[in-house]
Amino acid sequence: MSAYDLFALHLAERESAHRDLERRRVVLERLAQERAASPDAPAAASIAARALHLGGLRRLLPGRA
Repeated sequence: MSAYDLFALHLAERESAHRDLERRRVVLERLAQERAASPDAPAAASIAARALHLGGLRRLLPGRA
């Protein structure tokens, strides 16, 4: 396999990875919008915010990276 073929393969794999990541981002955004539109959205949002806050506090504890 020539260097040109290897480079072309690398570019094709990179492009497919970008496409996969973009598709995943779109799906996750759609799911987040559906969750926000659900009747129990405020409770879920506050739980998520609390979890993020507690995660930040845990990082401040000694011995945590």
